Amino acid sequence: MGAERRAKFERQFQRDVELLQVKLQDEAILDAVRASNERHRGISLPEIEALDRQWRTSGDEIMAKLTDSKCNNQLKLFQDTFKGFAEIFVADAHGLNVCQTNKTTDYYQADEDWWVRVFETGKVYRLPSLEFDESAGVFAVPVYLPVKEPTTGKVVAAAKAVILEDLGTP
Repeated sequence: MGAERRAKFERQFQRDVELLQVKLQDEAILDAVRASNERHRGISLPEIEALDRQWRTSGDEIMAKLTDSKCNNQLKLFQDTFKGFAEIFVADAHGLNVCQTNKTTDYYQADEDWWVRVFETGKVYRLPSLEFDESAGVFAVPVYLPVKEPTTGKVVAAAKAVILEDLGTP
């Protein structure tokens, strides 16, 4: 990628991340995260693994059962408005999906390095280059963001977004 094209992508990427950070403070998303964190309080690893197996082996109907529809709709509306996002999802403090724009490959995220890193640092981070995202089925740059409780600043969830690079003519 040429320097000018890279600079243009970086500017757009930063704008996209800033827009998503604002969206992640939406009350529908925060309410869904709070409810999920409470609902999963005390959940055991065997219970999580059973849910994850069910998620991996079921069709899209499992998404309606295990995620918050209002929160899903908020993320989908955001994705429809800002076309650079191939996928967005939020996982609660237990690593379980709260809401998403499309079904992820797995339901349990706390065993992923990105989820651990977001909870440990409370900071946004990204990979430096394009990668293939299996659940979105595209080459893109993933970015990982904390979802923080507005009143305390405590990380209560982690979000992953897959941001497309315009692969058209430079």
